[in-house]
Amino acid sequence: MKHLAVNITAAFFLGLLASIAWAADVANSQEISTKTINSQENSSRVGTAKDWGLTDSEWARYIQLMHGVNGHWYPHLTPPAVLGLNAASVEDRQHFAEIAAHQEHDKIERELAFNQAFYRAMRQLYPNEPMIRDFDKTPFNPQQTSK
Repeated sequence: MKHLAVNITAAFFLGLLASIAWAADVANSQEISTKTINSQENSSRVGTAKDWGLTDSEWARYIQLMHGVNGHWYPHLTPPAVLGLNAASVEDRQHFAEIAAHQEHDKIERELAFNQAFYRAMRQLYPNEPMIRDFDKTPFNPQQTSK
């Protein structure tokens, strides 16, 4: 469970750093305007307040933030993450961090459960085949003979 928490935290911050790095590459205001408009269109497709565990007022704040520079800087972050990054108080930041942590935990739990079901299905459907076959290194080593 401790490794899961570390992986969740690392994944969140890697995503955040990738978004920040991407934003730093934008050079001119026309490109900024275009990306902001596109992120505004995308923000209407990310779900609803209920989907993200937010109140209606929190959701309205998220939409407002995404219509500004946050739509450019953080187009791929979740609504709780955007709200947490723009929190006005330590308490609000903690509130949104907890929402994001619960959601990420639940998401990873579902992904791991599906991954286990997938591997069970592979073993059942293809019991005599290795899941990962040996790699033929011959093309990379001409002196080695093929099996």
